[in-house]
Amino acid sequence: MTSLFAIGFLGRQGSSYLEGLLNSHPDAQCLGEIIALKDPSEEIAPYLRRTVHNVDVASSGFKLPLLHLQGNPELLPFLKENDYKIIILSRENKLDQLVSFILAGSNNSWRSDFGEYKTNSVVVNAADFESYVKVSYEADAELERTLAGLPTMHMTYEELISPHGYMPALDFLNLRKVELNSPFNRQRKGSQRDVILNYDELVRHFSGTELSKYFT
Repeated sequence: MTSLFAIGFLGRQGSSYLEGLLNSHPDAQCLGEIIALKDPSEEIAPYLRRTVHNVDVASSGFKLPLLHLQGNPELLPFLKENDYKIIILSRENKLDQLVSFILAGSNNSWRSDFGEYKTNSVVVNAADFESYVKVSYEADAELERTLAGLPTMHMTYEELISPHGYMPALDFLNLRKVELNSPFNRQRKGSQRDVILNYDELVRHFSGTELSKYFT
């Protein structure tokens, strides 16, 4: 019997990277953000049974951003009724997460499995960064609350991209441990100082504050 899973996330937290890793496992598949591809006339339950459940692999799942949970109230009961396991992603470094959002928006590319990117540097507004950290933590907490009651494991982006950092996910999904590879790579090239044009200005601005911990 196929075990079912979903990757809960907000964005720029490594969900596509994890998707690619799991798709490289011989006994698993991850279908990406398939709720966004659903015909509005088709209900959630038959759609997921047709796409996610109807496969001959040990573990099958899809990517589940918070917005899809909020926009489809029938989704959460379905996940519970069908014993879905949830991998909840987060990102410890909120500056890196914001930079990733800015780059993806500038390049109009939210996937990083092809080609080169026109924009490789950003300017980060200090007030925008402060606001982003607050909103990001609130959204992380909202995702956590929404998925409460389902079997979950938590994984940070930083853990995931470490050597063999995906192994706990294989344990959680009861998949055999094999070497995995993902076609997804970071859009960002270089260190924070290389990419953030006003890096030194930001370091000075946030020196001695709680947000200074995000500068590497």
